[in-house]
Amino acid sequence: SCATTTTTTTTTTNPPNKTINDHATAMINWLRQTCGGTFNSKLEIRHEYPDDPTSRTGVFAKDKIEKLEILFEIPHQCFFGPPESKDECETTRMLMTELALGDESFYAPYVNYLRDQAWGQLPGLWSEEGKKLLLEVLSDERGRQVLPPEGVVDKLWEEWIEECAGTDDPFELNAYALLVQRGWDETIIPIYDMMSHRNGPWLNTIDNSLANNDGTNSITVRAAREIAAGEEIYMSYNFCTDCGARAESYGTPEIFRDYGFVEQYPRRFVF
Repeated sequence: SCATTTTTTTTTTNPPNKTINDHATAMINWLRQTCGGTFNSKLEIRHEYPDDPTSRTGVFAKDKIEKLEILFEIPHQCFFGPPESKDECETTRMLMTELALGDESFYAPYVNYLRDQAWGQLPGLWSEEGKKLLLEVLSDERGRQVLPPEGVVDKLWEEWIEECAGTDDPFELNAYALLVQRGWDETIIPIYDMMSHRNGPWLNTIDNSLANNDGTNSITVRAAREIAAGEEIYMSYNFCTDCGARAESYGTPEIFRDYGFVEQYPRRFVF
């Protein structure tokens, strides 16, 4: 368990929001030059619709990519998490520190991207009115929730406040939400987390296991098949290398709760 800490509300200020191209260039340069990692020059990080800055961000192929071609490699020294720790609470507190550091952080290009992301993306951080409406949609006429997912509005709070001894400070809650959304369990892997989720024939990557990583290996992402120019690069949140039983118990509602979006088809509902 995590030690109790006292935290005051922290505010961070950036220059006017950078474009996704600004952030992507900075993160890729940081990965290559500071981390010693690789990012395939046939890839780009951009908005789904380049002319619409409100559309979601993802990784896309600029040119044809061959099966098993390396897409990117992230060395372990640029993983984001406390050394020799497997504790989401500690990772969140580390993230809070780095977010506050901004340009002074070792992870500056990445944390500056995170600082530009909107708060409150997960249902647990919606307004009280929004959460009430969501529970009404999931409940029967007696007010009993009958549709998944469990803990749709309170799971995040219970984990951060009760298990991590955190507070309801919005900065703390946002940091924990970022870990839930972007983390590989208790570890955040910059650049890797820029890939979007989709199953079925759209899933086009494979990677090595973090669970069997001894702390000295890189995470390497390869093309699972030939990828055409213009295709988006997808990973899976429930059929991944380390997902285990998630394939049987974790579907569209749970992805909505933990990642803040309704997945594209195919969708799975576990009742």
